[in-house]
Amino acid sequence: MTVLEFHNIIDWLRSRIAGTPFEGKVYAVGGCTRDEALGRPEIKDIDLAVELPNGGLKLAEWLYERHLTTAVPTTFPRYGTAMLRLREFPEDEIEIVQTRRGKYSGLEGSDPSEMFGPVDGDSRLRDLSINSLYLNVSTGELLDPSGRAFDDIRQKRLRTPDDPLRVFEDDPVRILRVIRFATAFGWEIPQDILEAMEANAPGLRTIKVERMRQEIEKMFAGPDPARALDLMDRTHALGYVFPDLCRARTFQVDGRPLMEHLKASLAQAARLDGRISVRLAAALHDLGKVATECRRNKDGITVYPDHESRGARIARKMLARLRFDSPLVREIVFLIAHHHFPGPLELKSEQRATSRLRSLQTECRSPERLERLLALMQANRDSKSEGNRLPDRIEWIRRTSESLRHNGTSAFANDLRPEHKSEEPCSETQKVKGRKRTHRGGRRHHRRRRPGGGKPQSDSKQ
Repeated sequence: MTVLEFHNIIDWLRSRIAGTPFEGKVYAVGGCTRDEALGRPEIKDIDLAVELPNGGLKLAEWLYERHLTTAVPTTFPRYGTAMLRLREFPEDEIEIVQTRRGKYSGLEGSDPSEMFGPVDGDSRLRDLSINSLYLNVSTGELLDPSGRAFDDIRQKRLRTPDDPLRVFEDDPVRILRVIRFATAFGWEIPQDILEAMEANAPGLRTIKVERMRQEIEKMFAGPDPARALDLMDRTHALGYVFPDLCRARTFQVDGRPLMEHLKASLAQAARLDGRISVRLAAALHDLGKVATECRRNKDGITVYPDHESRGARIARKMLARLRFDSPLVREIVFLIAHHHFPGPLELKSEQRATSRLRSLQTECRSPERLERLLALMQANRDSKSEGNRLPDRIEWIRRTSESLRHNGTSAFANDLRPEHKSEEPCSETQKVKGRKRTHRGGRRHHRRRRPGGGKPQSDSKQ
């Protein structure tokens, strides 16, 4: 939503809660106030905090009873949280909580009202100070209870509103959130924050994989996923997100740590393509080399036979563990399995290479999917030194593929044309699966089905 739409919702809420116990007690907080303070034109979501015991649940119930919501709010009583959409603004989901003074236990029978606290205490429980700006819905006043938010926004600095060790211990997934913010904004992370992130990285093993996956998706869709990968590596969070990648730290390829190549490939992929499938494939594409015995071919080049398929299997397990969507996993696995597609120089024959390319077109099904594969191939190529680059195949693939389409011999699914049967009589012989099927005496070998069903039999056996 735009900033104007955000304030339309705030104005609407102000008029509705005027003269009620909620007046002066409802605050917009989090990403909405942060994004506006940063001068961003778009605001992604609205979070409200109510400075009353069980205030989140009570405000949601109050709005529903007055038929101001589109449906019954989704509530989480153990955490004092509610999710709803306003009838006046049905496109925007709003999350409502109470302000609190400590971490919710989440235990069965726990009472969220026992965790109620004033805004000052609530601000210290937030992940970053830039997310601790509170806009009073009734007065329009913007508050900075931690005393750090305005200064950190001006200085483009990421700090926690309280002791960083306590902040990351409360919720270790905040380690990934800080990395996401750092790469999205292009801001640096102070050394003390980095040290606290590293100290609490083992806590990620207790986090639900779905929460980690959400952060990873946002990182890799952001402007600098290679830096995100580097920060996860530096803070040791990588071992709890992509444990197989840690083996790339010490594994050498052409005298260079494999991890450096993967980071460089990811940086190139981010420059070439915005799709998360290409970017994740770039970060994982050469992991199969770790599990492959290398050898030198007759040209003296070090090769890792079948490392593509090995890497595809490793990637499938890693992504499935984090519960990425199955179509996305299949796409990434496909890209990794084909990223080392050979050209005519490797196959020593233009004809053989063209035949392989038509098979690849069949598997890709569309030129768009082939372009995603070529983006990965180019990212892999451009991340290597000139001396270690294999003969260029990308332009040959693109040029030959386009030529096949132009000539009508392309094997892409949307380029295939149904064959029209000839209206002329059949010849004395016909090809079946590439062979001529004739009777021994030279007569046509007709088949017809038995009257009672069953397998067809030839005329010669009747």
